[in-house]
Amino acid sequence: MRHIAGQVTINAPVREVFDMVADERNEPRYNPRIVRAEKLGDGPVGAGARFGAEPRSTPRRSRL
Repeated sequence: MRHIAGQVTINAPVREVFDMVADERNEPRYNPRIVRAEKLGDGPVGAGARFGAEPRSTPRRSRL
């Protein structure tokens, strides 16, 4: 598993931002590398909730 780290300043209340990013279904709205995302299973978004995401495919590089 890859670890991704970064930092972004967002001019919005912390709770609103947390709720937005905690629901993985919103990721295509702010991450151009994700085509779609969906929640797997029933129940609310929270601890133990599972999501599936489809990344945008990247073109393969050819070796010279």
